[in-house]
Amino acid sequence: MKEMLGQGPWFLNPKYKIPNFWNYSFGFERQFLQHDTVSVSYIGTRLYNGDTSDNINRHSSAAMATCNPQTGGRPENCDNNNLANPFKGISGFEGSGYYSASTINTLDLTRPFPEFTDITEYQQNDGRTWYNSLQVTALHKWSKSLTLHGTWNWSKLMDANGWRDQTYRVAKREIDVNDHTHRVTLSGVYLLPVGRGRTLLPNANKIVDKVIGGWELGSMYIFQSGGP
Repeated sequence: MKEMLGQGPWFLNPKYKIPNFWNYSFGFERQFLQHDTVSVSYIGTRLYNGDTSDNINRHSSAAMATCNPQTGGRPENCDNNNLANPFKGISGFEGSGYYSASTINTLDLTRPFPEFTDITEYQQNDGRTWYNSLQVTALHKWSKSLTLHGTWNWSKLMDANGWRDQTYRVAKREIDVNDHTHRVTLSGVYLLPVGRGRTLLPNANKIVDKVIGGWELGSMYIFQSGGP
């Protein structure tokens, strides 16, 4: 990694595992009347060993505490705390800020490998995603020609991957950006009464029936709550 001195190298997890994905579901269906059916289901998914990344060359948390007002520190302790740059002009640092800068921030010297900036490891297998959903479906056959259909999906999609704060090792756990708590659909399908055996042109021959018969009208309304 000599050619990366003063820069931010990265590498892939040498023990990477393919993530595991599980899907669960169960439910029941009940016919209340001759033309009314309701089904209720639970759908759940789990993703384990998902891809994450981390900076393994972090600033010292103890040193950062002296700059963090939440831990009693003062920001100026780090903003203006520079020392003479020990890497200036050294062969191998060409092309980096360390090669030409006269000073360096003290925090950069508290890294485990101060000759580099961030060192990022990808595909760490620390990520998790989970989804839980209650799904209700109702079907009503108004007549032989008209069918009404409605669904309601109540769900939550969550993620836990990576770090909210790498220095203080605060893990990230949040609502996924694709989460939509409620989704409602209402739809209807109407078989047009045209063609053989129907109200209009009931005696049409087979050729005419293939052209004008069997047509349907459908419509759908969708409501979905906003994202997080």
